[in-house]
Amino acid sequence: MHDLSLDYGPDPDSVNTTIILTDRMELRPAHRDAAADLFALLEGERGRAVTDNLLWDGPDSIQDIVNWGDQSQRAPFRDWGHHWSIHDLDGRITGRVGGGLGAIGIGTSAHNGRGDIGYWLGEPYWGLGLMTEAVEAVVTHGFTTMNLVKIDAGVFPWNAGSSRLLEKVGFQREGLIRSAYVKRGRLVDSVAHGLTIETWRAVNNVTDV
Repeated sequence: MHDLSLDYGPDPDSVNTTIILTDRMELRPAHRDAAADLFALLEGERGRAVTDNLLWDGPDSIQDIVNWGDQSQRAPFRDWGHHWSIHDLDGRITGRVGGGLGAIGIGTSAHNGRGDIGYWLGEPYWGLGLMTEAVEAVVTHGFTTMNLVKIDAGVFPWNAGSSRLLEKVGFQREGLIRSAYVKRGRLVDSVAHGLTIETWRAVNNVTDV
């Protein structure tokens, strides 16, 4: 029987090499060069505002970020997904061209045509619309270049801001998954969101991809 899932999604053996530009940011394929900036935004108690909302509890040392960058440089999509570090394009956000702001990525999901999006932004840069800009750009890349037909996102119930961001981009709430993850040693639920290519086309007035 023909496996339709193989008709969709990126090459499972592909490694991310795509730079994505937005009005204010440069999304670079994740690399160890971003480790110092990203670690400073995630470290310890200073980073809890961010890491409390991630599946990952945060780095124990800068080496954890270095390892993430190294793995992102060599691992194929099927094993690792495609990940980007987010940088200040021209210095108007951080005062420094190339300053690290956060990260975003699309991982594998139930079949080749679906991907899971995850993202974070350093707390000093919240409230500027930056993550909406980054998510819109990566979603567009996912549907137009990665050959995805649906993108999923899971959000902890207390992270209402992330749910609002996703819905602004066109995602729809699809339900509550009980005891979906273990976060800092306790079971937590996840609010499931999804965006199909048909909905994305309608929201963005795209007639063909």
